[in-house]
Amino acid sequence: MTDSNWQEEITPVLRQCQIIVGSLIAGSVVFLVIVLFRGQPQAANAGPPVMTYVAMAFMAVILVARMIVPAVVARLARRQILLGETPFLPRVGGASIKGMIENAGDAGRLALIFQTKTIIAGALLEGCTFFMLVAHMIEGSLISLGAALALILALAMVVPTRAKMARWIENQLELLEQERQFQDALP
Repeated sequence: MTDSNWQEEITPVLRQCQIIVGSLIAGSVVFLVIVLFRGQPQAANAGPPVMTYVAMAFMAVILVARMIVPAVVARLARRQILLGETPFLPRVGGASIKGMIENAGDAGRLALIFQTKTIIAGALLEGCTFFMLVAHMIEGSLISLGAALALILALAMVVPTRAKMARWIENQLELLEQERQFQDALP
């Protein structure tokens, strides 16, 4: 199969992924607007912003997890592909997805992995954004508000493009080929 064929085949997965990440961004922005129009909390400046400090620590953990978890998910899913399985095959709408996988082969399987790892990365950022906004809502801290805005921008950077997805899949196809060669070389 030529590169352009599998790139055309994975378009529905790319669109789904863009819609999901867009929804994560929209949810964060709507909650930001609600928090901003709600007004300042009653207990603003009543003491040290403990909730903000906890949210900042949580953000540090989430940012580290965001670098590790999607990569681990991709590695484990590649192992499933090597075993001949299709990871993350959805139960609903399976016929169109199965057709895409049949036409695109490993690139189609990798598209599902890309979608899953992108959703995980986006959800981690969205959860942390909500925590920051709750901290701002409770304490009125500008630090938590600024961090929430930065997280929304980081979430906007997660939105997949065709080029980003194709580049990731091409890299993963190379890794799959190397892993197959290594597996074949074992006694």
